[in-house]
Amino acid sequence: KSTTKGLLLPNVALNADLTQFVLDGVAKQDEAKGMLVYNTTDNKIYFWNGVKWNLLLGTGGSSVEEPTIATVECAGLTFMDRNLGASESAEPNPISYDAGTDASPTGYLNGDYYQWGRQADGHEKWNSSVVAGPFSATDGNGQVPSSNGTHYGKFITTSISPSDWRTNKDDNLWNETGTGLVNPCPTGFRVPTKTEWETVNAAITTANRSEVSSKRGMNIGATSLFLPASGSRRADNGAFLHVNEHGSYWSCSKFQNSIWFLNFGQGGCSVSLTIRAYGANVRCVKN
Repeated sequence: KSTTKGLLLPNVALNADLTQFVLDGVAKQDEAKGMLVYNTTDNKIYFWNGVKWNLLLGTGGSSVEEPTIATVECAGLTFMDRNLGASESAEPNPISYDAGTDASPTGYLNGDYYQWGRQADGHEKWNSSVVAGPFSATDGNGQVPSSNGTHYGKFITTSISPSDWRTNKDDNLWNETGTGLVNPCPTGFRVPTKTEWETVNAAITTANRSEVSSKRGMNIGATSLFLPASGSRRADNGAFLHVNEHGSYWSCSKFQNSIWFLNFGQGGCSVSLTIRAYGANVRCVKN
């Protein structure tokens, strides 16, 4: 019992990327928008906006502290210097880098493998378990509710046309303004458009592609946007494909049931279409 007057907030240890809803007693994440907690990990106060925890500053609680995000320029665009979920940004040292295999893409450069339109709930981690889909009972953000332990945080596989992890598609989950129901990128950043990836694709040279085998990725442009050849995850069973050989990067642009993405390897590169239940990397671009 407190011996002084004041508001005692729930004390919780939030996960590192601040996207997992960890409190008990709330069925859906969107029902808890505006909730305040005291994070015992860094001894700071955060509020929940329905998608992620945001650090609260000032006694009035009107400002949000955003971490400094390193960026790199390429083809007139400003990108984050690393993939979402990655802890490294530059080309790896071949001696110390754990390249991994198609079965185990370990290492700190690749980052996470998102299904299109999903938020970071754990499904994007390379070692996340798989569960058969598609899924239909989504919450107010178009996501798997945190109360659903069967599918929440898991890579949802499907062999049913049109190969979406959702039963009914939602084109507004990741949109071209970054204001969709779910934007996986930090504030001020969003998933690139098809046109933006086409601009980057036009800057990729034969010499860039020749780096894939030795550097497990390629440097593009004068300031070296490094895109790891992280491979991808299959939509039908979640298995990994072409790790260290190909790169697969989501756009937010749609065409009917499919999504445009940047796909490259030593033999070529293109902006082409793939299915929504596919697992690919996200490299955020600045608004």
